[in-house]
Amino acid sequence: MALAFWLPAANLAEFCQLMLSPFVESPSLSDRYGAERWRRRLPGRLCGACLLAVGISGPVEALAQPVGRQVPIVVASISSLEGADSTAEGVAAARAYFDSINQAGGIQGRPIEYRVIDDRMDPEVARQAMAQLVRDTRVVALAGGSSVLACGVNAKALAQADLYDIPGGAVDAACFRSSHILPVNAGPYASTHNALTFARTVLKGAQLCALVPSVPGEQDEFVPAAERWHRQLGGAKPKIVKYSLQSSLARLAISSELSSCDATVFVGPEASGIAWVRAFRPIRPKTPVILMTTAYATRTASELADIGDGIYAMAEFDPWTVSSLASTDWRRLMLNKGLGLSSLSQGGYLSAQLLVRQLFSIRGDINRRSVSESIRNMSAWSSGMTHQPLRVDASGQHELNRSGLPMQLQQGRWRVAHATWIHH
Repeated sequence: MALAFWLPAANLAEFCQLMLSPFVESPSLSDRYGAERWRRRLPGRLCGACLLAVGISGPVEALAQPVGRQVPIVVASISSLEGADSTAEGVAAARAYFDSINQAGGIQGRPIEYRVIDDRMDPEVARQAMAQLVRDTRVVALAGGSSVLACGVNAKALAQADLYDIPGGAVDAACFRSSHILPVNAGPYASTHNALTFARTVLKGAQLCALVPSVPGEQDEFVPAAERWHRQLGGAKPKIVKYSLQSSLARLAISSELSSCDATVFVGPEASGIAWVRAFRPIRPKTPVILMTTAYATRTASELADIGDGIYAMAEFDPWTVSSLASTDWRRLMLNKGLGLSSLSQGGYLSAQLLVRQLFSIRGDINRRSVSESIRNMSAWSSGMTHQPLRVDASGQHELNRSGLPMQLQQGRWRVAHATWIHH
């Protein structure tokens, strides 16, 4: 009997028990968001958790075959992996997912070979890395990456080679308007918009300030993004304050530029967000601080337990601090591999999952051409870990993740801070 099945679990009975265990354990649904979300999704997920019908059918035992000496399916990633603001956690999550697929028998009996290249935040390194991947026709797609600049540098090369990239943590603006780049995350521009909306409509801040990094490909995008937000919501125009990732945030915290801010939205990687809270909180303890999704992580909660009570972060995926069936496999995999629970690892996992879904859908030879054709013609994809489905448009006008859910740090733990998702 054929069974629709694509997640990395070789034993169906064990997998179903794992996926349904949150209901047996009766998790707390005390917050309004969790209760509402479980009630809405419970019937469909109880029926579909073990079937996972995504249009890919085949005998379950085929997935449990050991991977032999088949020609590997080569998937790559160009990511920024160096320094305190490394995005390595997302790549590690993608690798963990691909490894679990290999352990379950691979795809058509072929293992996935995952190649990761560090662009060192250098445009020329990113360009050379893409040229290398384009020349190697065994590379069928990119997935799981998170680079500060690779999208802007390589978008044209991807389109010319008809090679798709599915980043788990896209950053620069080109990632969200390129025909061959499909981010699973909302990114800093949509998240800044959503954070400003939360600060104005829920926190009731009048003068809002957004601190944005001076990074090529990013900094010039925030001003028009703030202007679009202002046209929609009115009131005082948000103040955009630029900072360097290498500069002292302590000096910026005492700047007169921020003296009139009713709330600050800090755009930047996790380590910079932690540094900002430590610099700004002692000076303005009552001014709300909203961080990006990179800060929604166990590390941030741990490092700011002594000073961060009350700060916010924008989740872009299903909040992992709420018991959720959709996040069960991701959580299990991360804990088994010793990886951190964070939005970044969620993005890496989801991008790998999306690509694997498309690889399983291919009935003939799996190569760059067939994979690109599969992605280009894929049906709307909803993982359950995102608020809205991802839709690919052949013309390049994709419908991407644009939602955010505010989380608040309370006594060292992240809690849902708003009953509904905010959508840009």
